[in-house]
Amino acid sequence: MTAPTWADRSRPVAERVELAMLDFSMDDATEAYRRELVADVAAAARLARATVAASDAADLANRHGPAFEAMAAASLRAHSEYLAADNAFRARMQGVSGG
Repeated sequence: MTAPTWADRSRPVAERVELAMLDFSMDDATEAYRRELVADVAAAARLARATVAASDAADLANRHGPAFEAMAAASLRAHSEYLAADNAFRARMQGVSGG
């Protein structure tokens, strides 16, 4: 079986979701592609959340005073989570599953 058009990771994730919603095939291969698409969407959502968290934490960490000292540590954690999410998303889009 040829991969459905919406399985092409060079397409934007939102476009792939729209196309997949119009594909009513229920064979095992198509379902496997659907599972990969769901994992891609989850990776994109994780990246979006990590990006916002890292940005917010960095903004708070730039403020000075004892109340904001803990924010520096939170900023480093958020940045690490962002990097992990970014790397996982890029790997998924390059065709490496399990990221």
